[in-house]
Amino acid sequence: MSRRELQFLDAQDEDDASSSQSGSPSASEDETGYPSSDDDSPAVCSDRPGPSAAPQPVTPPLQAGRKISIKLGGTSSELTCHVCGKKGHCAGFIGARYFDCPNKPCYLCGQSGHSTMTCPFRIDPGHGCSAAPGSNPTDGVQWEVLRREQGAAGAAAPGLPPQRKRWQVESAVLRLHDRRVVCLEFHPRNQNIVLSGSKGGRIAVWDMEKVYERTVYRSINFWLTSALKFAPGSDGLACATCSYDSTVKIFDVETGAATTLHTATPREWRGPVEEDGSWITQMAMDVMQGGIVVAGDNKGMLYFCDPRHSSAFATMQAHKKGTKVQSVAGNPVDANLLLTAGNDYAARLLDLRVLGGKQEAGAEVPRAELASLQHSKVINAAYFSPITGRKILTTSQDNRLRVWDYVYTSDQEPDRMIVHSNNFNRYLTPFRAEWDPKDLTERLIVCGRYISEDFGGVALHPVDLLDASTGELVSELVDPNLTTISPVNKLHPNQELIVSGSSRSLFVWRPAPDGELVRDIGLTASNSISDQLSLAAAAGYTFFDADESETPKKKAKFATGAPKTDDAGESTKKKPPRKRKKDEEGP
Repeated sequence: MSRRELQFLDAQDEDDASSSQSGSPSASEDETGYPSSDDDSPAVCSDRPGPSAAPQPVTPPLQAGRKISIKLGGTSSELTCHVCGKKGHCAGFIGARYFDCPNKPCYLCGQSGHSTMTCPFRIDPGHGCSAAPGSNPTDGVQWEVLRREQGAAGAAAPGLPPQRKRWQVESAVLRLHDRRVVCLEFHPRNQNIVLSGSKGGRIAVWDMEKVYERTVYRSINFWLTSALKFAPGSDGLACATCSYDSTVKIFDVETGAATTLHTATPREWRGPVEEDGSWITQMAMDVMQGGIVVAGDNKGMLYFCDPRHSSAFATMQAHKKGTKVQSVAGNPVDANLLLTAGNDYAARLLDLRVLGGKQEAGAEVPRAELASLQHSKVINAAYFSPITGRKILTTSQDNRLRVWDYVYTSDQEPDRMIVHSNNFNRYLTPFRAEWDPKDLTERLIVCGRYISEDFGGVALHPVDLLDASTGELVSELVDPNLTTISPVNKLHPNQELIVSGSSRSLFVWRPAPDGELVRDIGLTASNSISDQLSLAAAAGYTFFDADESETPKKKAKFATGAPKTDDAGESTKKKPPRKRKKDEEGP
């Protein structure tokens, strides 16, 4: 008896990957923390999980704009599961639904006894979020210090919960970059300017208010731009960056003129592939108080750079040799504290005052290490809270966001673990949860979501706003025109505004005006994730296609994602934005 195995490839969006997702999401995990460099397209946004019963061969309805690949031959008993490798059943993505393998645990939480669709952590993101045993002692020296710092009442009261708001896309620039967006940074003085870096190395300066005004620099970095950071209290004239091309630089935002602070591989750049595998890539970076730039590479090393010198004045082996430093973060209050995260499953709290101290004989950790925050999988990011610097937030590929309420208890178990879908890095920038820099209660965090939801037959990947104190879902940011995954998200330090990097494009979110029905989603605080979600047509918003000045042939080959610029990087062609109509198709 013949069978048909239908594999759907999304051909509607040229930014999506052209390979079918027929396997388990966990099977596609990249343990190195970053995806392979041979493809920069995001994963297809169709991952709605299926029922908990044993999956049966399904023939999904044909959809316009989709290509079909048909295999004939074989019987149902000869079906082979792509997840466990056994015969008799199949699992993975079929259309917009994900069928669980009966021999594997839930993809989201990793526990057995239920499917991904019926997972209690998916239905209620705050499920099981409570203080871990022994991590929040009510007596002892640490608790007494915390009470004296915050006050007797402040130590017990977490502050008012974040307000629930409806968000909408206000503006967007489409295909701004040549390849996917990797990092974002807001200008410290000009509130309308946001900087973004891409996998191709380009750095774009975009005016969110004027929409069509942007500048793209192609010659600052030659490979993936890992980070963009302004110094605390900076006037915004110079910005620091690090790249996979092995360099740490400072460049002028207005002219694009760059100065190299450090080169980890002191030889001529010859492309992203080195035959001997010895090329050192700069993975993460932050600018400390006083302007010191700290960068981490793919060998577990930290480099401390002074803008007044042309090379690093100090180095440190912070993580295991041969492992990648995924993030670097300085404490906003205590300039002596540094937090790093790596793919050696550990985030490390360091005291820079003993950076140059000698390591004790037989010690396995550097003398500067105060605590090691162990995780079960690769850590994508670890950050201090932005106001007091007392809290720690980490994002791990085990689908967990971990929160420590007090930095000096970080050597214990986290105060809470929020189960959140972020365990997918192939063809995507790694998901990173970030704090709201203007939230005085230090409770609101933002993180993109991998698992999609069915909004009126459209599979969308929301951007989630979560409460770090309770784990509850505060808001879901969705738009029917934004069908790709948004792993890069950043809250504005002064305005009620969020910028999301999705594929090669940037989207600006703002709260919907009070009393104005912008989305008919049917969401409530109690059932924000349900099978009864519906999504009306999006209201019009201003957008600009930065790639429309290129030829159709170049568009088809993903040759460029920005208009042509002159030598200084200034745009030579500027076209006015246009309003998206309600019945117009998305990008």
